[in-house]
Amino acid sequence: MKPHSPFFPFALDARPLALAGLLALAGCAVGPDFAPPKVQTPPAWVDANQPANAASESRLAPSPITAVEWWTTFGDENLSKLVRDAAAQNLTVLEAEARISVSRAAITAADAGFFPSVTGTGAFSDGTTNKIVNGEPQQSASHGSLRSGLSGVWNLDIFGGTRRAAEAANASLEETVENRRDTLITVLAEIGADYIALRSEQQLLNIAHQSLADEQHTLKITQDRWQAGLASKLDYENAKSAADSTSAQIPSLEASIRTQIYALGLLLGRDPDALLGELGTAAPLPKTPSEIPIGLPADLLRRRPDIRAAEAQLHADTANIGVAKSQYFPQFTLNGSFNFTGVSVGQMAQWAARSWSWGPSINWPIFAGGKIYAQVEQARATLQADLFAYHNTVLTALNQVETTLMDFNKEQERRAALRNVVDDNQQSYNLSLQLYTQGSVEFINVLSAELSLASSQNQLEQSDANIATDLVALFKALGGGWSAFPERDAVQLDNVDPSHPSPAMK
Repeated sequence: MKPHSPFFPFALDARPLALAGLLALAGCAVGPDFAPPKVQTPPAWVDANQPANAASESRLAPSPITAVEWWTTFGDENLSKLVRDAAAQNLTVLEAEARISVSRAAITAADAGFFPSVTGTGAFSDGTTNKIVNGEPQQSASHGSLRSGLSGVWNLDIFGGTRRAAEAANASLEETVENRRDTLITVLAEIGADYIALRSEQQLLNIAHQSLADEQHTLKITQDRWQAGLASKLDYENAKSAADSTSAQIPSLEASIRTQIYALGLLLGRDPDALLGELGTAAPLPKTPSEIPIGLPADLLRRRPDIRAAEAQLHADTANIGVAKSQYFPQFTLNGSFNFTGVSVGQMAQWAARSWSWGPSINWPIFAGGKIYAQVEQARATLQADLFAYHNTVLTALNQVETTLMDFNKEQERRAALRNVVDDNQQSYNLSLQLYTQGSVEFINVLSAELSLASSQNQLEQSDANIATDLVALFKALGGGWSAFPERDAVQLDNVDPSHPSPAMK
């Protein structure tokens, strides 16, 4: 009979009250709460404003970044198509997206700790019992036993260990998502750099063919003058050597062009020769935009995926400290079972064959040899190490932006000077060839002007390519491009054939 109180005329059951008391404690969670680290960034970029005397075609502006799809600012549809295809087909990006599904599954596993687990049980046993009668062993008849039912366990998250584990799993998912975005940024930047390198090599090949044509024209002049007795054979041999030297450069340029096309095919997850038809024909370099908004250093912290991933790692580390600390405290568990037992299936089906039990239990580690303390210290040390890594990631990002800004500005100054050099060398070559034809100067003057012109033309073309490449590197350093391509879920990835990703894309 349940006890009665003179103040309460009804029976009291201590078990529900104890359970209510335990659940009342469930609001607390041990361990520190996460707060994003505070970072002091410069108020502006050092090279955001170009010198007044810089002859620059593209101007940097501190206004907020508006060109999310940075590749469209070059006005090259081939480049834009390559970028879109790489975002959909690149195998490294697909791998990173698949790992997001792994992290999502880890969250489901962590959240399962909030719910009770129920297990179905069943057993059968059979045997005999021997006994001694009048000194003689006698064997009784065999007997069997059947048992089936349900058993359940519910670990009450009183001190928040399960909640901290779920928090850590969610932070790890966020980190995985940011890692995929960082991978995407890298791949898109590689597409841009390789495409610019391809177009640059094609232009250098055109320059080589033009130089070869000029040198063959000069060779014809020296041959005519030598055969007419107006010049020595040395002039002819020098002109022939120059033409042969330029001709020897052409196969190397053709090989470089093919290599760049193969590299782009790899980035698209396709066969090496898949893009030969699309990209084999020479085309001009992509043009840089007239104005490039670069924002402020503080914007970098929320836009760069590697910084965001490092912050998510700190969040997971902080939650893991709570997971480790929760082991100091007792673990409360509700256990229950409901069974039917009998010697036959028919007997088990009777309601009288039932049995049940339930009740709370407690598990509190009294002595663990310092294991829990070591786990807490390990979690704290991991947080400290990743905090240093976070600040290093921020400084590296700031350094990359400043470096690319400087390279972009200085290369534009260099290109302006090289244009003057090309104009000067062109006039020098034209004049020297005219004077040589008239017999007024030695052929060495023509040869020197010819070589200088070809060299300066190559340098100018390479400078144009450097500027475009520097701009791609700047967009990468600023963390642009990832938001144009949201990550796909597991169902979408199931439709991708890794061996031929392009036809299977939806």
